[in-house]
Amino acid sequence: MDRRPAYTLDDLKRLHNVLHDVEDWRRWIIQIGRHSGMRQTEVCQLYQNDVIQVDGVWCLRVDNLNPNQTIKTDSSRRFVPIHSQLLALGLLDFVRERKGHLFPELTTHLGSYGHYFSRWFTRFRGKYGLPEYHSLRHYAATVFKQQGFPEQYASQVLGHSNATITYNRYGKGIDVNRLIELIETL
Repeated sequence: MDRRPAYTLDDLKRLHNVLHDVEDWRRWIIQIGRHSGMRQTEVCQLYQNDVIQVDGVWCLRVDNLNPNQTIKTDSSRRFVPIHSQLLALGLLDFVRERKGHLFPELTTHLGSYGHYFSRWFTRFRGKYGLPEYHSLRHYAATVFKQQGFPEQYASQVLGHSNATITYNRYGKGIDVNRLIELIETL
């Protein structure tokens, strides 16, 4: 729990202020992570066909259906509603301009699209005194917890398995319409 700090509101402001000089595709990887809590590798491996509507809600599909995509666990396979801020910033326009892999600037290293972005982000964050990328996930989990959302909702968005047999074995996924409120708190 103490190994990585969560981004603070001051960190997020500082991140926002320094993003203007970042290449468009890198900025999108950061913005998606910031507004979803998705793992860096999950964002880096998105394809155009992973941006889809589910029950009328624009979502990011986390799965291993496209070339070189991997998932950490079966619980990682999910749909994450797209935050309204990402839609307002033009994410769908960015996606429409791309074909296939959303970030073709990234090549795989040892089967992962995240390696080269991670190396770049480490230098970038060091320059501005920002926490690591994974701390955006800690921020999301912290916000969900502080807002009092049920753990199974947060688990669904973050791709964590729930520890109870009732929800793991018998319960199915939570409708994306119920998850929008969670995402909008970020």
